[in-house]
Amino acid sequence: MKNWSMIYRDGRNAELSPAYDIVTTKAYIADETKLALNMAKARSWYGMSLEHFKKWAEHGDIPWRPVLYNLRAAIDSARTLWPDALENSPMPDTQKAALRAHWKDLHPDFRIG
Repeated sequence: MKNWSMIYRDGRNAELSPAYDIVTTKAYIADETKLALNMAKARSWYGMSLEHFKKWAEHGDIPWRPVLYNLRAAIDSARTLWPDALENSPMPDTQKAALRAHWKDLHPDFRIG
């Protein structure tokens, strides 16, 4: 399971809080391919797309535009920052290779590298 939370900077309007407790188990469990929870009735990491988030937002009656904006911002940051962070990580090279392969196998909406 992942931790998601909202932050109310002005005491009234919610926004997604900065990411925390990000742990990818793929580097440790080679055959893992599923999310812990369903996202719009899907659980496969490699089939997950922006469309699944859109369906999730619609189901929750959450406006899609701000969800999409924040998803794109997070994806852009991941694409910009994660490759160098991984390169400079003390993680073993075999686990780094597993993560790079995982990133490349994701749906194009979320692919890194």
